[in-house]
Amino acid sequence: MDEQYRGLMVRAAERQLARLREAGEAQLSELSFGMAIEVVGAVVGLTESRPGIRRRLERFFPEKFGRPGLTSPHGLYWMMRQNVNWLSIYLADVRPAIRAHRREPRDDVISHLIAEGCSAAEILGECLTFAAAGMVTTREFICVAAWHLFTDDALLKRYRAGEEPERLAILNEILRLEPVVARLKRRTTAALELTGADGPVTVPAGELVEVFVDAANTDPGAVGPDPLAVRPGRPIDAGTGAGAAALSFGDGAHRCPGAGIAILETDVFLSRLFALEGIRMATAPRVSFKDEIGGYEIRGLTVAIDRAGSGPGRIT
Repeated sequence: MDEQYRGLMVRAAERQLARLREAGEAQLSELSFGMAIEVVGAVVGLTESRPGIRRRLERFFPEKFGRPGLTSPHGLYWMMRQNVNWLSIYLADVRPAIRAHRREPRDDVISHLIAEGCSAAEILGECLTFAAAGMVTTREFICVAAWHLFTDDALLKRYRAGEEPERLAILNEILRLEPVVARLKRRTTAALELTGADGPVTVPAGELVEVFVDAANTDPGAVGPDPLAVRPGRPIDAGTGAGAAALSFGDGAHRCPGAGIAILETDVFLSRLFALEGIRMATAPRVSFKDEIGGYEIRGLTVAIDRAGSGPGRIT
């Protein structure tokens, strides 16, 4: 990350903050999405896109989800619209990247998939998976982390004064309390015995299990006392397999491979945002929970900067 992506993250953050300086205020969800698109696009290899990738992705990941199916006009319309969105992203973003990477392989996901012999359809699917996992989730986490910092003076002071390891610990602790994806579904591959309120419970093999990540992340048996408090650097029971953010990045074979990138990217952006003199939260956000993706969505958080204080502050 240091060698290949840190410089990219810094440049992307500065471009987004330049928009804020110029306008005086902006929607944080838009700034964070622009940041995430640029960083994840480089990691994946979506570097040959035609203009408008942001608009295409927003159409593919809308604020309101429909229910696909052939039993109603609305469901049919939803499926047709998503197929059009898939085709639009393939033609404008993925196909140009595939062609460029076949000519000149690079150190990114698309080049790896080409070397593995994946088809264009498989590469498209992977690109959209990484886009959802890396762009949409990072957008929401930047917003929720900023909201915590704007509304907790002591935490913000600690974040501003801290070196990078301290800042990353703060962000991991916020993510533990606010997992972007709070519901995960997994199917058991073997019988699983759990401890229930009335004794042992056996879950048969092949059963679908829904994991409540937010509840697991506040289990005092795993994360210690005062599990609902923001306590950066709290000891996490190593026996659970969880990291500093508990299960917010998943675990096992499905643990998020971009966890380190997401946390560093968030810090690169927020450390520069909060280094701006006169930065403030102009309007509080509205929050909704999307059952379709098992996570929250934050919109309407407006950040503003006084014109007199538009110069850069200290960046550590």
